[in-house]
Amino acid sequence: LERTLQALIDRRRADRSYRRRLAELYVQQGRFEEALPLYEALARETPNNPQLLSRLEKLYEKTGQTQQAEALWEQFAAKAATPDQLVARARSLVADARQGGGALDSTTARPPRQLLRKALAEDSTQVGALDLLGTLHFETGAYDAAARTLGRALDQNPRDPERWQQAAAAHLRAHQPQQATSVAEEG
Repeated sequence: LERTLQALIDRRRADRSYRRRLAELYVQQGRFEEALPLYEALARETPNNPQLLSRLEKLYEKTGQTQQAEALWEQFAAKAATPDQLVARARSLVADARQGGGALDSTTARPPRQLLRKALAEDSTQVGALDLLGTLHFETGAYDAAARTLGRALDQNPRDPERWQQAAAAHLRAHQPQQATSVAEEG
């Protein structure tokens, strides 16, 4: 398979899909150092692809290059023009992470959280960013932060019953039963 992909890459240099497939093959085989330059080249060619940048960030972390991983997301966030674009990119990253294995952990949630925080720095009332950030906090066990963030989202849009339920659950898991009861009753 590797030789076939190499031959296709040599014949069709403009087609990124073969380089992406070869990089994915290397990752599956645990050959991270060989996959890294392929993903870096792909990221230079398509710098606004959040799934690709997410994969590159994971490779940087697997190869011990955490500073490059953090710098990658800072550059990515700086290119986004609006909070809505940042939220859309964060949603894409979350969807990609969930497809890969379901639950998010603090490592896979970091890039979307960074994008959402940047969106909120530009517009502190961006309900999509508040909602997704609250959900990420909840899924990664940061229940105090989830309760606060979901509460802010409810202040902006109090008509979402799922958000009320999740905010009450966050308060409960954060050992705040009185606030959980209050939120549940209000929602």
